[in-house]
Amino acid sequence: MDSTLIKYRFNIRAWLVQLPIDKRTLLLDKVIKQSGQSKDTIRRIIYMKEACTSYVRPETKEAFCKVFGKCIAELENKTNTTDETNK
Repeated sequence: MDSTLIKYRFNIRAWLVQLPIDKRTLLLDKVIKQSGQSKDTIRRIIYMKEACTSYVRPETKEAFCKVFGKCIAELENKTNTTDETNK
């Protein structure tokens, strides 16, 4: 399956694929340390599908943003349009 067709809930994977592997590992280790989450949980969040509604702790989102130098708005994949525009 072509991974470009998969829609993820967060833009983390897109950020990671642009980095060399050794830098990815260092950044993910920082996220794990700052968020207090396990490696498996961090991986689950990275590969979370767009339609997934699982809860992600705010401190985990903040850790991703801090490590990658991005804001919360950039973290969320906003490809879904909401009904707010139709009201």
